[in-house]
Amino acid sequence: MIGRLMSAVFESRGYAADFYSQIETVSKNTMKDIDTLCEILHGFKERQERVVVLPDYDMDGICAGTIGFAALSEMGFQVSLYIPDNSRGYGFDASDIQEIMKLYPDTKAILTCDVGSGCYSGIQYADEIGLTVLVTDHHSVVSLPKEACAVVNPMRKDDIYEHPHICGAFVLHQVLMHYAEAYEDMTVCESVARLRVFAGIGSVSDAMPVLHENRQLIRDAVAICRSVYCEGDFSYIRSMGTKDIYTKAFQGLFFVLKAYQELGKITCPDDIDETFFGYYMAPMFNALKRLEEPVRKAFLVFFGNNQEARVAELMALNEKRKLIVEEVLDELSGQMNPHAPYIYIGQVPGGLAGLIAMRLMGESGLPTLVLHKTENGFGGSGRSPSWFPFLSVLSEMKDERLSAAGHEGAFGFEAKSEDALFDLFMYLQSRVSELMPEDMAPEVDAMVGEGCDIPLSLEVMGEYVRDKRHLKPFGVGFESPVLLVRVDMKFAEISYIGREEQHLCVKLPSGVKILAWNQAGEETELIRDGILSVIGDINQNIYGEKSTLQVEGRIV
Repeated sequence: MIGRLMSAVFESRGYAADFYSQIETVSKNTMKDIDTLCEILHGFKERQERVVVLPDYDMDGICAGTIGFAALSEMGFQVSLYIPDNSRGYGFDASDIQEIMKLYPDTKAILTCDVGSGCYSGIQYADEIGLTVLVTDHHSVVSLPKEACAVVNPMRKDDIYEHPHICGAFVLHQVLMHYAEAYEDMTVCESVARLRVFAGIGSVSDAMPVLHENRQLIRDAVAICRSVYCEGDFSYIRSMGTKDIYTKAFQGLFFVLKAYQELGKITCPDDIDETFFGYYMAPMFNALKRLEEPVRKAFLVFFGNNQEARVAELMALNEKRKLIVEEVLDELSGQMNPHAPYIYIGQVPGGLAGLIAMRLMGESGLPTLVLHKTENGFGGSGRSPSWFPFLSVLSEMKDERLSAAGHEGAFGFEAKSEDALFDLFMYLQSRVSELMPEDMAPEVDAMVGEGCDIPLSLEVMGEYVRDKRHLKPFGVGFESPVLLVRVDMKFAEISYIGREEQHLCVKLPSGVKILAWNQAGEETELIRDGILSVIGDINQNIYGEKSTLQVEGRIV
């Protein structure tokens, strides 16, 4: 039974009475061809023939590659990890297969993860030189590569897996758990199961819906991360008693968490949750892709020497990425973009286009492309809100000059000419006006405080915080609530906090704090009839042994 405020949130969203129990259901069947793939894989282990793990290079791919290399090593395979050249773009081709054979001449099989369903030429070449290719992936394709000996992908058209929207790392983890349960003892099964921590991180970083089996996966990932962190102590990893490659994967994870502890981002185990994965871990690793740095640096965090220094290098690159993003945004806002707010063209580093499109979309609420000129026209990335399925809309145009690939809300994009972009701009204007929701104002799930049906009392706030803890994780498909909080300022104390006193802090007689970031001084214009209104959320802040309830958001 949830409390008054969370009940109001559920009612506002139109959730049915059984909504929560429905999103907690999991798929009862396994993915198509999982038995076939595991049987083939087992033959390579029995013969001790080399299997090479071939991952994608984004955070999901990094997590998948880590799972594959660590799990197969732990299960006694002759296994190597091929680190893709991310400068060549998504997927792999014959040149990657040639590079694999140069590095590992005794390779007999390739196990892909988070990639492969559409890599027809690469798989065809591998088949021609006598390699067995086993594909695990989660990307939709029109047809499967016929030369692959097995393809496990919940998004394939002939699969009946109930909840197919899972990340590539989770697909691979399910395959390897299936293998371990069929062929390994309980101890090895437990070791492989523990690697689901990386699948949970990959799920959040790849913006998978936080529904069905993804929910328990993310909860498990949070719990395992908290054990690995162990308040900055190495004892959990020492107790594993596993093989070196497997142990190093968890050592790398420990050093990532330790680095954020030293930055003050982790002060207690509760700070490690799905938000931490999405807000800190994923951007740090994805900074490599965005800055066009070799993805090898990510895998060295989990399998290289001097792992702590490797983490520090990634964190420095992420800070560099943040600065470049701000510079590019300033440049785009200062130049003419006749197709704005839908299309922006500038000197944008290819790896940052998607991130900048996300920022611009966040400001406008509209589908956004960020492009740069190429030899063949224009290329870049796009982001689109949930109410505008960009790939489907683009396919309606049936314009061969325009192409996009990826997900409906996040995709790569190419155009062959300026005329094609103009035609797209005109079409987007028309379709956006048809599909845009009537109310584009920030959605508020419930109102609480002065003049509202629900009071801003300690009891209501405490109950709400407990409900949120029980209902976690939040994310795509089950977003964290957004509240409108109204505060009577009659007895409130106002102060400014932060190094430059840029943040507003309002303390109420009950001890509750209202925090509005970067809005110090704005309250004088925004207090109306003695009431301060804030759009945000209620959280519990724990510092040492002291716990306080606070509202964090933006004054409106």
